[in-house]
Amino acid sequence: MIKKVINIFGANGVGKSVITILLANVMAENKGKVLIIDYQQNIYKIFNKKVQKKVIKIENIYLINKFYKTEIDKYNIIIFDNPQINFLKTKDLLNNSTNIFLSECNLLGIKKLKELIRKNTKDIKEENINIIFNKYNYNSIDKEILYSIFKSINILGKIDYSNKIEVFLNMEKIIKINSIKKDLLKIMKNLLKENKKYGYKLTK
Repeated sequence: MIKKVINIFGANGVGKSVITILLANVMAENKGKVLIIDYQQNIYKIFNKKVQKKVIKIENIYLINKFYKTEIDKYNIIIFDNPQINFLKTKDLLNNSTNIFLSECNLLGIKKLKELIRKNTKDIKEENINIIFNKYNYNSIDKEILYSIFKSINILGKIDYSNKIEVFLNMEKIIKINSIKKDLLKIMKNLLKENKKYGYKLTK
């Protein structure tokens, strides 16, 4: 039986597909059976895979395109990578799942994030909106300021940027990056809380 459906949204270039893969991998390592539904075929491209009419397995995660069907009851976590709001609304998934918005940690990233949330909040219950700050580095806006700006929204955490993540692209294996994995484990812990309070506020 499926225990959680996760939708990952964000502006172009924010890192949705890469974070989808890394988060799915961490969950799978922690005994989750994870299916990624690759809505725009970006993950297939990352792994140099052709879209097939069946589920394919890459290490310990499973992947399928939106056009094809599978027995979803076999998975306890399903992640939609960059789906369309209208599709989720039609399928009654939008308010029965966890919606994650990715943002870069600069002024432009915040502006794009605010616009995405503004456009979609009319279709999503506030308690189902969550944020992950991606690509956090020494040039980023201070963490306390970031968290303060979005203090009314559940914040799952931040992911420190590593140049090593670029090596991930066009590989047919999942690169293990310890510094990022530590952040992902914190996010996973918040994400899988049973009490539906997915976010944690600023921790110093």
